[in-house]
Amino acid sequence: MDSYASLLVYEHVLQSSSTVPALTSSLQEMELLGTDSSGSGRAASCVVLDEQPAKNGNFVVRAKARVWVKVVRVLVPSFILPFATKRQPSTLAALVQHSDTIGSDPVFVVAHANLRDAAHPVEKRLAEQRAQSVSSVTPVTRGDGEMDALADLQEPIDHMRDLGVVPGVGSHVVGGGGVSGDDEDEGCTAGGAGTAAEARDDGLQEDADVVNTDDGVGGGVPRVLTSGVKGDIMNFIDHVLRRLQKNYGPTALFSLCSSHALMFYNAADADAARRVAAEKWPDMPGREVRYRKPDWVSRRVRRTVLSPDVILPRLEKLFADFGQIVDETTKQPLFNETTWKAARQIIQTAKGGWVTDAVGVPLDVLRRRDQDNLSLWLCSRGTNSNEGSVHKKLVKNFLGMKGASAELISYALLEWTLRHNERAMQNTPSGATNIGHSDVWILDDILFLREHIYC
Repeated sequence: MDSYASLLVYEHVLQSSSTVPALTSSLQEMELLGTDSSGSGRAASCVVLDEQPAKNGNFVVRAKARVWVKVVRVLVPSFILPFATKRQPSTLAALVQHSDTIGSDPVFVVAHANLRDAAHPVEKRLAEQRAQSVSSVTPVTRGDGEMDALADLQEPIDHMRDLGVVPGVGSHVVGGGGVSGDDEDEGCTAGGAGTAAEARDDGLQEDADVVNTDDGVGGGVPRVLTSGVKGDIMNFIDHVLRRLQKNYGPTALFSLCSSHALMFYNAADADAARRVAAEKWPDMPGREVRYRKPDWVSRRVRRTVLSPDVILPRLEKLFADFGQIVDETTKQPLFNETTWKAARQIIQTAKGGWVTDAVGVPLDVLRRRDQDNLSLWLCSRGTNSNEGSVHKKLVKNFLGMKGASAELISYALLEWTLRHNERAMQNTPSGATNIGHSDVWILDDILFLREHIYC
C-alpha cells in the first residue's frame, strides 16, 4: 500500500505544472517568491530585474542559471543571501536597511531553482495553509502601555542604600519597605553608601568606552541596526549577578531590581494579573506577589525592553544605589573591582541597543488561558527556550548513559526528539487542525513485524 500510494503521488506531481517558472522573457512580468536552499521556506516576494549583469563579484549569474531580483516584500528578515560578496549585506533585513540608507532598490542574486510563481495554484494553496497554521502570536500593542515595576521597589532600595551597612541573607523583606528588625531612625548614616554621583565616579565612569557600538559602516548607523543580532536578555544581567556573593544581604533585592530596570510589564496584562492576585492572596501586596510569586507573574504578564535612552539611566542608578552597600558580616561592598567592570560592560551593551526589543517583532506566544481566564504566554526572548526546554533535559536524560555506544545514543536521541515534539504539540497548539503524530507504539509494532519478516 505504501508503494502504491507513493506511485499515485508521483503521478499527480508529474501531471501538474511546476511552480518553478521557466527562464523566459515572461519571467520579468511575474510576481515571484524566493525560497531558501531547501525550497520549503519562502523568504521574500520579488520581481526579476530588467537588466541582468553577468556577474556579482566572482559569482557568475546567467551562465549558472541565476537571476537578479528586486525585493518587494521581506518574509524572513534573517534570510542569508546565497550569493552575497564580502562587502555586501548578508541578510535580507540588512540589504533593505542598506538600500534605504543609500536610496537604491534592494536587489540580490538567487538561483533559478529557488524561485516560485506566486500565482501558481499550489503556491496559493500553500499560502492559505501557512496563514491558517501560523501561531497565535499576540504582540504588545501600543494601546496596552507599559508598567514600571521598579517604582514599587524604590522605597526598599532607598532604605537599604541609606543604611549603608546591611545584615546578611534573610534580614530584609521587599514588602516591608526596608530591612526587617532595624529601626529606620537607627544607623541611617552614609556608612560607605555614598551618593549616586560618587558611586558612578568610583565605578561606571572608569573605562566608559570599553565597547564601540558604531563600526562606522553606513554613515554612522549603529551596528545593532545593520547586523540584526540581539543580545540574550536572560543572560545579560548575569554578568554582574554571577560575580556577587550569594549570602550578601543586598543580593536578592538587587537581582529582582535588575530585571525590572531592564524590562517593563505590559500594563494590560499586569492590571489583569493584579486583580486576580488580589483575590487569590488578599493579604499579599502587589509588589510582594511579584517577589514571592515570580513564576506565576512572568507566565501571565508580557515584558518589553525599551530603547537605550530609557533603560540606561535606570541601570546606572541601580548600580550606583547598590554598588557601595556594605555587608555587615564581611564589611565588604556589594560590588568589587570585577563587578564594576562587568557593570560597565553591561552599560555599554545596553547603550548600543543590543538588548532593546526589535520594533514590530512579537516575542510572546499565547499558549492558552488559565482557570482565571488570564493569558498564559510563552516567551521566546533570548536562549531561554533552548536552555530550559532542550539542553537541560538532554543533559538530564543522557547523564546516566556515560560509556554508551554512539549507536545507542543516536537511537535514544531520536526517541527523545519524537516524544519532545509530541509534548510540544500538545502544550503549544498553533491554531491549525491538529492531525497528531503517528502513534509511537503502532510504529514500534510495525518495525518489529518488518524485522520479523525481512530479517
